[in-house]
Amino acid sequence: MPASLYTIGEMARRSGLTVRALHHYDALGLLHPSHRTDAGHRRYTDGDVARLRRLTSLRALGLPLDRIGALLDDPGADPVAELEAQEARVRAEIAHGEALLVRLRGLAGLLRNGHVASTDDLFHLIHLTTMYEKYYTPEQLAAIKQRGEALGPEGLRQSQEAWAALIARAQAAVAAGTPPEAPEAKAIAREWAELVRGFTGGDPGTTQNLKRLYDENPDLARSNGMDPALMRFVGQAMEAAGVSFT
Repeated sequence: MPASLYTIGEMARRSGLTVRALHHYDALGLLHPSHRTDAGHRRYTDGDVARLRRLTSLRALGLPLDRIGALLDDPGADPVAELEAQEARVRAEIAHGEALLVRLRGLAGLLRNGHVASTDDLFHLIHLTTMYEKYYTPEQLAAIKQRGEALGPEGLRQSQEAWAALIARAQAAVAAGTPPEAPEAKAIAREWAELVRGFTGGDPGTTQNLKRLYDENPDLARSNGMDPALMRFVGQAMEAAGVSFT
């Protein structure tokens, strides 16, 4: 006799599923109670619990029930790979939730400081939300969030001020016709690379996605004072200074 036996009610209570769901899995042939008592009552075993764990993990991955049935009955299926896939999905959901928290906190900060959230504010938030999710992976967004939290409100303010001052210096250098190989231009390039690394953490993937974001959204760059002429100047100055973002 198996070491442990469970009624359908116990299985439902301990797994968080409903009795109806367990009956459904039974009817589909996905999970049968594999033991019968002397009185003929059907009971689930520890092996059935293990099968149910696999079944619910595969369901969480979004697989259809017919595909799940084939995997459950495949002796060559890798349960470790199934768990790792589920872990990756959960991590992605956590990262997405954390990124959403960052955006909500930003809007809350505006409201807390007496700023009335206009329709334009909300459209801007929606635009940034979809843009960031398009260009950065959930893992990259989570890392960006962690770096922002490490800086704290004062550090973020100082970073924003540093960017504004540096862009102003670069604009003045372009207006004055400063050569990219000039000492002032090289100094701007080195500070520019340092500030970018503060955002990307020096991660090549995040750096590449940041570049793609600005390349494909020139209006975003212009709204931050970075027109094509300025960006060419900074790129040439970085080349002259021998510095990079990574």
